Amino acid sequence: MICAATSFYVRCSYKRPCIVWALPDEREVATLERQVIAANEEARLEAERKQAAALDPTTPEYRELTAFNEEIDKYNRDFKSRHPGHKGMKGLKKRRSPKQFFKHEIFTYNVDGKGMDAIWFAEQILKKQLFPYYC
Repeated sequence: MICAATSFYVRCSYKRPCIVWALPDEREVATLERQVIAANEEARLEAERKQAAALDPTTPEYRELTAFNEEIDKYNRDFKSRHPGHKGMKGLKKRRSPKQFFKHEIFTYNVDGKGMDAIWFAEQILKKQLFPYYC
């Protein structure tokens, strides 16, 4: 197999991306931190928009939350039918509010110097190299 790959008669028709990772410098770390802060703010605004939209019966967010809560209600009814003498909330699931269902989780950026960080990988490899390669 190696001989065939290095043969003069066999050529690879695709030019594949090649990136070498190195420890980030302070400028790159600052840039990535700004990107994380901007992405967190954008995600917070999107979560707040979805939470507000989940209160309007004409939106897809409302239908999604309602369908999820109906599944919880169905589970609770099935649970109560299988356990007729059951009292209390143990074993039952609670319905979700819009803030619980469309919650905003803060992504933090930690640079501890122990290898490649996920932000660099997402920005440099996935967005710039891998996705355009397959599209």
